[in-house]
Amino acid sequence: MSADLETILIYLQRRYNILREVCSLTEELAEAVERGDTVSASLLLDMRGEQLQRHADCEEQIMRETAFRPGIYEIWLKVH
Repeated sequence: MSADLETILIYLQRRYNILREVCSLTEELAEAVERGDTVSASLLLDMRGEQLQRHADCEEQIMRETAFRPGIYEIWLKVH
């Protein structure tokens, strides 16, 4: 496996893990809202926002890594 492809796979795994965390936090947020627990809901919203920022940063990093590598960029577009 080429180093470029391996790098993309690492970023995709990182992105997947972040999205799983966002999903988990969203479920916890829904439960807190159902309970009327505004303190927990507020904390969970902050945590979810941090994860969404990490996701945006990861997407940007992937774009920077692939922008000038046509073959790798095409692979990225297929999985994105």
